[in-house]
Amino acid sequence: MRPVTLLSRWLAFFARAEGPLPQPRTALIIGNAAYSFASLKNTLHDAEAMANALEGAGFKVIKETDADPDARVRLQGRS
Repeated sequence: MRPVTLLSRWLAFFARAEGPLPQPRTALIIGNAAYSFASLKNTLHDAEAMANALEGAGFKVIKETDADPDARVRLQGRS
């Protein structure tokens, strides 16, 4: 099992196991694969898997892929 899948399942389990949900719960997921020095293979898939797991656990998810530095700063202000 891939580590991110295991982590996703762990997060979903414990997010549900804690009782009443605090409001609001927001997760910021940034999956960057396109770097100038290399392209990462599974980053976008991992970001999607993590976003799905957190949405399933009741989080409002803000997901961005291949965000440049300005976009990352802007996204942090939204979370």
